[in-house]
Amino acid sequence: MGIIIRQSIWISASSYLGIVLGYVNIILLFPEFLETDQIGSVRFIQSTSALFLQFAQVGISAAVLRYYPIIAQRRDVRGFIPSMLLASVFFFILFLVIFWTVEDYVWEYFSQNAPETQAYAGLILTLTFLMSMQAVLEAYSRSILEAVVVNVLRDVLLRAVTTLLVAGYALQWFDFMTFLQLFVGIYALNLVLLVAYLGQREQLRFSLDFRFWRHVNVREMVSFSLFTFLGGSGSGIFRRVDAFMITSVLGLSATGIYTTMFNIAVVIEVPMAAIAQISQPIIAKAFAINNLETIATIYRKSSINQQLIGSLLFIGIWANLHNLFAIMPNGETFAQGYWVVVLVGLSKLVDMTTGSNNEIINMSEYYRFNMLMMLGLAGLAVTTNWLLIPRFGMEGAAGATLLTIMVFNAAKLIFIYYKYSLLPFTAKNAWLLVVTAGVLYLALCIPPMRSVWLDLPLRSLGITVLFGTLVFLLRISEDANRLLLMGVRRAGLHSRNKLE
Repeated sequence: MGIIIRQSIWISASSYLGIVLGYVNIILLFPEFLETDQIGSVRFIQSTSALFLQFAQVGISAAVLRYYPIIAQRRDVRGFIPSMLLASVFFFILFLVIFWTVEDYVWEYFSQNAPETQAYAGLILTLTFLMSMQAVLEAYSRSILEAVVVNVLRDVLLRAVTTLLVAGYALQWFDFMTFLQLFVGIYALNLVLLVAYLGQREQLRFSLDFRFWRHVNVREMVSFSLFTFLGGSGSGIFRRVDAFMITSVLGLSATGIYTTMFNIAVVIEVPMAAIAQISQPIIAKAFAINNLETIATIYRKSSINQQLIGSLLFIGIWANLHNLFAIMPNGETFAQGYWVVVLVGLSKLVDMTTGSNNEIINMSEYYRFNMLMMLGLAGLAVTTNWLLIPRFGMEGAAGATLLTIMVFNAAKLIFIYYKYSLLPFTAKNAWLLVVTAGVLYLALCIPPMRSVWLDLPLRSLGITVLFGTLVFLLRISEDANRLLLMGVRRAGLHSRNKLE
């Protein structure tokens, strides 16, 4: 088994284990033992640090991921990672200086509805620094095909230790501020363990020999880092601005509810990342030999398959929201975010239905367009949130996400069609939309059973069987039909072998 396949299996396993742990925290433990404003505080610290990271990193980790394999083929590059870490420290210090000059304006923005956020400044900046160092070492780890431990630390350890911290807080071993300090400390633990692992594997050797820079196209690397910084900043603003503005306008309690509901909805897009990892190198190779037919096929197949998976998940989540709130501790409080789940889930479904447009643009000669368009995405996200949150509250933020995603994907669709005359949609997409609407309507019309533990599995099974049967009979996806028939044949063969 090749190293890429082997690592892919382990990475997938750790990702799904991380999802399970994450949902235990999000749905069960946080609502049970933390107040909504405390959940909001945790998410505010995370979101703000992730947003600051984009400006403190200026694309350094992306440059490591792209250029280390190239440079390593030519020279002894033991000084490359130390120099990247030093650069990260330098830009973090520069970010600190800029932040301190505008700090009063930042905290004044939250002073009316969330004045307590100023007390988290030290934690936010510490977490930003830890994330910055971690980002460089994670990029380096992926470059040398040591990505499994990176995923285990980020997806599993972080969430598992968070579970222990919630348990400790519930048992009153420490107060909430100590909980937040220990929560930031998990990231420090991750960093130490990653350094120790790379050191033990003899993959991290610090050297002050920087002579290899004479043989590096520094101008090209700086240009790439700046474009990545622009794109990353736009993406970071888009992903974090809603929680940022909800905290300012509605307070930390609303942030706690909103982010919890948001995290429930984003499970819809999990399969999209797996499809992107598979399709991206194929698209890159197709562009290298100018094979637009292959790209067109991937574009159409990614659209219908992602729409199919996303639609089933979207129906399942929406139709079971009443069960989710019944299971969640303090579910009646979190039920205020009902339409957040629906609108954010719909935005993820729109994103999936448009297929591999992001990968096509990034792998083409027009990759800079995608990065620059991220800035427009950020501007639109800020504007729509600014207009809708004061009027519609949490639902306004979710609506802003949906509107922004629709405009962003429409722009990418138009761009790809203009440059390559490619569209991802066929008549099958329309048929799938009809099936989705019909199954969703029926699922929402069925009255809930008295027992949530009966309603949840039976409703989910009914949705899956009805949706799957219609998709199969209408031959909406060749890949889905082929996988289903293969599964049936294997199940039949297994049963026959048992009888024999």
